[in-house]
This record gives sequence, structure tokens and C-alpha cells, in this order.
Amino acid sequence: MASVNIEHHHTIDLGEAKKRADKLIEDLSQKQKLDGSWKGMRYEFTATGVKRGSIALAEGRINVDIELTFLAAALKGAIEERLQSALRKNSPQGGGR
Repeated sequence: MASVNIEHHHTIDLGEAKKRADKLIEDLSQKQKLDGSWKGMRYEFTATGVKRGSIALAEGRINVDIELTFLAAALKGAIEERLQSALRKNSPQGGGR
């Protein structure tokens, strides 16, 4: 099963990081409805093409982990690129890996 794992570093406090993660989720939901909820500082979701996913917040970083379905695996590169772009847009500095 293909997966996407991104660790994005930032310089904002957790409260602001959660606000920006909510904006990230809103932006991603514009094209792909995410069905999920927050559990502490972790947003767990599913969506078409996503078996399971999470956005986890910690001091200084955001981790995005997504397990793609078999059919969505062919789009892994495009999905990673879109997530990286959305993270850069919603975070004041840092980078993913």
C-alpha cells in the first residue's frame, strides 16, 4: 500500500498551528471532502482514495501521514506536491521531508 509521510517544520506555537491546520484542512476539503475529527492535537480522516490519514501537531512541526488506496497510489506524487504546497501556504517557514 502506498503512503505519503510529510514532516513540516514551523516556528509558531501550538494554538496558532492548530488554527493553521484547520485552514489547511479547509483548503484541502475544497477539492477533496475529508471526513474526520480532531483527537487532541491529531486530526484523523478518511477520503476518497485515502484509506486513513492524519495531521498531527507538535511543537515546531506538523506531521501528515496518509495511507492511499490501491487506485490512488498512482497519484502519490501529485498528492505529495499538493500537500507540500498547502503546508507552505499555511505555515510561516520551514520545509517538509
